[in-house]
Amino acid sequence: MTPSKAATGKPLVLASDEPTIGLKPRKLHDDERIKAICEAVIRYASNGQLPDKEWIEELADLIEGLHDKIGGEMRANQDG
Repeated sequence: MTPSKAATGKPLVLASDEPTIGLKPRKLHDDERIKAICEAVIRYASNGQLPDKEWIEELADLIEGLHDKIGGEMRANQDG
């Protein structure tokens, strides 16, 4: 296999002896992110500070996605 060239013009080195690292599964990423946001909110609250609005919005989006996924799985199980 011939390696292609990177943006620098140098050939990319392929490490054939090591497994390719892909992406963390979305569920695991989302679970870890929910935990990280909650921990940050608790740290801020215990110091009398309000958390960033963006954190709360992201947390709400992640939880909504979780509800959608769980709801869809429950409906699929009920349908048979």
